[in-house]
Parts: sequence; C-alpha cells; structure tokens
Amino acid sequence: MKPVTNYEVYQVKFDRWALRQRLTARDQDRAIEIGRQMEAESGLAVQVLEENLDYETGETTLRVIKRFGKAEPDIKPPAEDTDIGSRIFMVALNAFGIGAIVAVITAIAPAPMQARNVEPGAYNMLLFFVFSAAMLGSGLMLFKIYVPVDLILWRSKTPETRARAAEALLLGSSRSESPRPVRPAFRDRPAAPPVAAVAAADTNTGPDQTSFLIAPLADAQTSADAAASDAAPPAPTWPPEIAAAREVARNTLFIFTDAALGILALSRPQMQAFERFGLNLYLGGAALKACDMVDQTGVVLPQEIRRELLALTLERAGTNAGTIQSFVERLEPSLGRPRYKALAEAGAEAFIAPPDENGQPRHEKLSDLLREWADPAARGARSESIVFLLTDIVGSTALTAKLGNSAAQRIVRAHNAVARAAVKDFKGREIKHTGDGMLLTFADAGSATKAAMYIQQEAYAYATENPDAPLALRVGLHAGQAEKDDGDYHGEAVLLLDGICAAGETGQIVCSEEIAARAGTNLRFFDLGPKLLKGTEIERKVFKLDWTPKMKGPGPLEYRQIGAQPAS
Repeated sequence: MKPVTNYEVYQVKFDRWALRQRLTARDQDRAIEIGRQMEAESGLAVQVLEENLDYETGETTLRVIKRFGKAEPDIKPPAEDTDIGSRIFMVALNAFGIGAIVAVITAIAPAPMQARNVEPGAYNMLLFFVFSAAMLGSGLMLFKIYVPVDLILWRSKTPETRARAAEALLLGSSRSESPRPVRPAFRDRPAAPPVAAVAAADTNTGPDQTSFLIAPLADAQTSADAAASDAAPPAPTWPPEIAAAREVARNTLFIFTDAALGILALSRPQMQAFERFGLNLYLGGAALKACDMVDQTGVVLPQEIRRELLALTLERAGTNAGTIQSFVERLEPSLGRPRYKALAEAGAEAFIAPPDENGQPRHEKLSDLLREWADPAARGARSESIVFLLTDIVGSTALTAKLGNSAAQRIVRAHNAVARAAVKDFKGREIKHTGDGMLLTFADAGSATKAAMYIQQEAYAYATENPDAPLALRVGLHAGQAEKDDGDYHGEAVLLLDGICAAGETGQIVCSEEIAARAGTNLRFFDLGPKLLKGTEIERKVFKLDWTPKMKGPGPLEYRQIGAQPAS
C-alpha cells in the first residue's frame, strides 16, 4: 500500500507553533506558497511539515520541507490545555444575545412597515430575519476571534503524531520506530504446566514441611522438571532446598509472564520500545517479589539466583540478551525514580494477587499501565522537547578499586567542576548527578554541542596534568520528548540518551541524528552507522562529533587541582 502523505503549515502565534493549514499529498506547492504568504503578511516564522504514514510498516516520518523567517529555539509546541468546548458555548450564547438585542431594537424602533399596513406575519418574518442575520454575523466574528481553529486542527491528530510533529518543529525531522509486535516467546518453548504458587520446598523435612507462598502447589517437582527443560542448570550446584525453590519460582514467573504476553497480544499488539521497557519494569517487579517471598520462607536465595530469575523472566518476554544484561544491572538503582518504582510495584501486586476464575494470573491493569507509562497525555502530564547532554566517567568502578575511594572522589569532583562550568558558560541546567556522570539540558543543539566539546577539552587538559589520576569521559547528546517529574526527566528520549552515550568510547562525543541535523554547519560529524542502543531494543543511527584538544590551557583552574597528588 502506498504511503499516505499530508502537508501541514505551522505559524508562530503567541510564542507557540500553531497548525494553520493541513493539505493533501497533491498540494505541496500550495502549502509552500501559503507558508510564504503567511510569513510575508505577518513577519512571523512559518514551517511546512511533510508527514508520511506507511501503513505496511506502521512507521510515521515527519520532516520540515520549508522554513520561512527565523524561529527562536524557545518557541513552544501548540497548546494542549485550551478548553475549546467552553469557548464555542460562550460564542453561541453571546451571538444569541446579540441577535435578540438587535431584534428587540428593531421591534421597538419606528415601524414604517406597520405604517404601510404590512401584514403581521410578514413583519414577524422580518424580525426573525434580522435576529438570524445578527446572530450569525456576530457568531462568525466571535468564533474567529475567540475559538482557535488551529488548535482544533492540532487536536484532530493522534497524541503520538502530535508528539512527533512537536519534535519535528524543533529538530527538523522526526521518525518513529517501526512498531515491533510482542514476540510470544512461549510459543517456541515447551508449555509449562499451570502453577498457582511459588513454594520453597525443603526436601529434608518432607512434604508436610513445605512452605507455600500463595496457594498449595499441586506438583512442585513436576513443575520444576518441566521448567528445567528450557534453561541451563544453575552453576554452582546449590543445596537441594535452594535449587527446588529456584525452579518453582522460575516456573511461576514463566506462567505470570506468558499470561501478560497473551493479554498484550490482543490489547497492544504493536508495542513501541519505551512500552517494552515499561513491560520489563512490570515483570522485573514481579521477579523481585517472587524472590522476596521465597526469602520469607527461610530459604534465602543468593544474589546470583535473584539476578538469574530476573534475566530468565525478561528472556521469556522476548527481550534481547544485550538489553537483559543492562536492565538487570540497573533495575534496583532505577527504583529510586517514582515512576519506575510505581510500575515495578504494580507488577509485584499483580504477582501476589489471587488468580482469576480460570486459575490464570491477573493482568487487567497492564495495558492501561503501559499506555500511561508511554503517553504522558494519558495521565494528564505534559511532555516537552528537550536537548539533553549526559556525561559518563569511564571505568569509575575500576578507578575506585585502583586508586582508592579518596582519589576516585577527587576525580568525580573534577568532573563535577568541569560539567558545572559548561552549564554556566553555555546557559544550561544541571538536572541530576548519576553517580558517575551528570544529566544536563540546554536550550538548543548548538549550545549542547559547544558544552560537550568544552567538557572533553577540559577533561583532556586535566588528564594531561594528572596522569596518575586521569579524568576519562564519554559524552552523549540527544533531543526529544520527555516528561518532567519531581525535578527529573523521564521518557523515551532519556532512555535513548543512555544508550547513545554508552555507544561512545573514551574521549568521544556521540549524538543522535536529531542533534547532528540541528547543531550547525561549522561542526564535523562522522556517521558511526546504526547501533543497537544498550538498555533498549532500539537500533538508531549514531554520530561522532569531532573535537580537538586546546593547544594551550587558559591557566590553572580550581578543578585541575582537585585530583592532583598531595604535595610531599
């Protein structure tokens, strides 16, 4: 099927982009001409967007094909919070009142028609005509003044295409990930027999001493044998009670995961990458809960088994191996974020909830949870397009082991001073410290790239002056939609930023295509090709920003002394 193409003309209105016209694929020249006329008449910036929807792949691509006038970087996307219904009601009410007033004035004014013996019926028709004309004329005038037609056009778009259009207005282009259906991994595996509980079986005390966590387990050994057929045996060999608890917990998690995938195959057959990340959080919360419940029986699972159960659960859901490794490492630290914690807790609650009438785990809220997780508008939150910069101290754990905690902390303080100097010089904002780096935001891609080069140049100068305790960094840049919550940003853009930064090597600045397209022509970018971003299942094109060390440092700065060897 041929892709569907539309053209949209946006104009700046009250420091926001406003969708003024939407035209079909045959009207590209007309859309450009309309944009040119709007800019000439108003002097305000205008952009013409091309939107392509490929029904075969489900991929939506937006790009700016023409710009008129100069657009400042802080222009906001179209508003979302205007109450159109109340405005239309007030316009209709006022128009009715104006029509009634005009009709009354006509009725009480001198009546030449009555003097000429005009029939009462004709005179009443005249008054009705006057009332209708006044109401219609005033209504059209008030509608044009008080009802934003551009917002009606904007709201006719789906939330996803609105977000993509807002990103394209800022970055020049926006391309959605091709939707990937949830892979029902359980179809490729032997089906596990139904299990209604996680149990920690003690083979030394007999069945009567088995500790059940939710409900009686019909045949724990049979379930464990069935589950063992699709996973490698644990290494090292664990005591019998731990091995039995591990097998039963794994089998129950598989049942829980299969039920979740079955529901999503019907309600959300095409999940975006950030939704899949949310599903992993949900399943991760269930896996942690399963392990905690086993621990409560007195059979304490080692950390290796806890991590293995989490990894096997994600593998069962169809997550790729690279993403699993990264997710397992970062899950528990990520639960400090309120939104991440809430989704994991929802998975834990679903795991311990009584099964439905068919004996299956309950996942009634899962589809809505993922929709709200991926779409801020679904929960009343607002997202904005942000330019992000992420720094990462390479090998921070190894540095601590090699140099000791005190010397490693001096390197961290040096990094902090460099990053904060860049924030000050290039008018950015410090969002948070990640432990081995910083998350910063900037007004535009140009400022962010200059800040990134400054950070690498100063880190290089510091490493040159402190060879025994060098500061080695990689820097990642990305721009996209993110939601602000409790002073932190969440969303797919932040998730992609982590993967983009991890794709770089020591001393590199790596960025997304959005940054490379908007940063300016005086910079050199090298295409590193598509990369499978760490922590995601997304493959994105990544660019390396070229930078050169300063020929001569500007003189000793405070941060350069932080990591220096103490004077003897």
